[in-house]
Amino acid sequence: MNDVHAASFDLNLFAVFAAVYRRRNLTLAGGDLNLSQSAVSHALGRLRVRFDDPLFIRQGNVMEPTALAETIAPGILSGLEMLDGAVRDMGNFEPSEAQRTFRIGMNDYGGAIILPALTERVRAEATGVSLHIVHTTHEERLRMLEEGEVDAVLGCHPVSGRHILSADLLRDREACVMRADHPLAKGVLEPARFDGVPFIALSLSVSGKHVLYSVLDKAGYALAPVVTIQQELAVPELVRSTGLAGTMAERLARRTVHGDELSIRPLPFPDAEFTLRLFWHASRDAEAGQRWMRDCIFEAAAALPPLGPCVELTHL
Repeated sequence: MNDVHAASFDLNLFAVFAAVYRRRNLTLAGGDLNLSQSAVSHALGRLRVRFDDPLFIRQGNVMEPTALAETIAPGILSGLEMLDGAVRDMGNFEPSEAQRTFRIGMNDYGGAIILPALTERVRAEATGVSLHIVHTTHEERLRMLEEGEVDAVLGCHPVSGRHILSADLLRDREACVMRADHPLAKGVLEPARFDGVPFIALSLSVSGKHVLYSVLDKAGYALAPVVTIQQELAVPELVRSTGLAGTMAERLARRTVHGDELSIRPLPFPDAEFTLRLFWHASRDAEAGQRWMRDCIFEAAAALPPLGPCVELTHL
């Protein structure tokens, strides 16, 4: 590899690298940077000479990163974010005058529980600020934070990374939702009763695994999912129309299950309790606008009522 030092490097080339890495396409990368495709190609050529590596290899319409590009990408992306944060608003952020978009990763749960209060707070203080909500799986969150695709992520599954910071938002637990005539609607809920029961499983992981899998596996039983979904808000209607039992967060169930047709029962397993947390990259920690947005999220969560003790919630 040629001798590469950041001090002697054209920082515009780092921006081109980041855009191509994120977009995997020269035309789209050029659009992000207001550059023509030929200009991006020329910059990429200079990068290849400096690193003595192709960096990106065309496969159809996709520019796939080489092993070296994958190695240097986190440092370049993080460095650009830190540089951007250092100069943005000259270290100041005035919500009432700001014109910018914050990208927040959250699923249906965060969208229903946190987003309404968050949106109200943002609109009250910063009419020029917009929120772009991105749905992510567990496996995508670290990459999206490292590559700057999102400013922060809400989730209950840990996001582990050397530069990832986090804070607790609220507590919740999984609940079982079923029609009033379902066998699980009566009696004590214990692992044996879920063994082989046709089920709607909620999972935000590519693997499709749900909290019940580990609980039942430890007890020697097996879950029998008929459908596994990532859209938590779809659970009540699926339960209502199919007659299957399903799981969703208790707070969300309380908000979405109405009438006397369905029953909500908290899962009486220790593993069913979870903490919703906020995750962000260290490169965004000090920037004033990012701090303001995180404070808005913290306040939206703090305004919610406590979950309360684990008791039967039934419409029977």
